[in-house]
Amino acid sequence: MARLSIKVDIHSDTVCPWCYLGKKSLDSAIATFRARHPGVDFDLVWRPYILHPTAKASSYPKGSSISAVLGPRAGPIFERIAATGAEYGINFRWEGLTGNSRDSHKLILLAAEQDAAAAATGEKRRDRRLSIATIMRNSCKMEQD
Repeated sequence: MARLSIKVDIHSDTVCPWCYLGKKSLDSAIATFRARHPGVDFDLVWRPYILHPTAKASSYPKGSSISAVLGPRAGPIFERIAATGAEYGINFRWEGLTGNSRDSHKLILLAAEQDAAAAATGEKRRDRRLSIATIMRNSCKMEQD
């Protein structure tokens, strides 16, 4: 019997803490589902969604720039993100730098093109989720841009 494959389109920004939490939640849900239904595969298709397309390409302080946008709502939002992150073992860091996420999306699209080329020739596809997870983790957790 052929394996069932579920395609999931994900529109996400690599520098967004809520998107990172969404990715962790999706990973958890997929693991739970696979434990109950081992004959199911998931095809995750990452689509770029740039939250701040006009952000400077150069790096700037993450926490203070978010606070400037959110104003007095920043504190409660940071607290909610931290509480939700703790559920997934994530300790968000706001002291690092951030910038325009366009280049990280280019890397993800390049990886998708390489996967398609590999599939066309019968080569084994690389697991891009590890690369995407690394980009998001470095942005949200490791104070790296």
